[in-house]
Amino acid sequence: MIDILHQLLKELVNHLINKLKTLIKNIFKAICQEKKDSDSTITISDAGAAMLFAHAVLDLLFLTCNYWINNKDSAESRHFNFLKFHVLVYYIQFICKFGSLDGFDTKNYKISHKHLVKKLFSRTNKQELYQNQIIKHNICCMNMMSIKNTMLDNKILNQKAARVTDELEAKNTCLSEAISICDLK
Repeated sequence: MIDILHQLLKELVNHLINKLKTLIKNIFKAICQEKKDSDSTITISDAGAAMLFAHAVLDLLFLTCNYWINNKDSAESRHFNFLKFHVLVYYIQFICKFGSLDGFDTKNYKISHKHLVKKLFSRTNKQELYQNQIIKHNICCMNMMSIKNTMLDNKILNQKAARVTDELEAKNTCLSEAISICDLK
């Protein structure tokens, strides 16, 4: 809870300071320009509202700090460990000032979306029916079986050719002579 409490209190104090700054600037402008009495009463009424707001914010700060100090060891405060929210405010300013980090670019977002999301989604094959997937799987299995059979046939033919060459070598016959003898028959 200390992290989220710190962030909330910090933002409230920043808001209070900004409001008081604008109020003081408006009061000084009114005094320096010596405006009409109606304008000065409006500024005074704004000052009263700002003082009420400042009192409310300070009361909230004291109440939350008091609650935190009294209950900081309880088990209910362990789930409030968030990252610091006020750091997110400065990301845009730093990116505009210093540029993006290496490897991060917003110009190529559509291309990276295409490669990272669309290709992976297309691989999941969400649009085909289950039966079509089974049929495709069976066709792939049949193709693999036919490739295996052709490889076995080629292996058998190679073994027969090796036997024939061995027989011809045993008879001291040249392969070209054996082919010509086979052609004559």
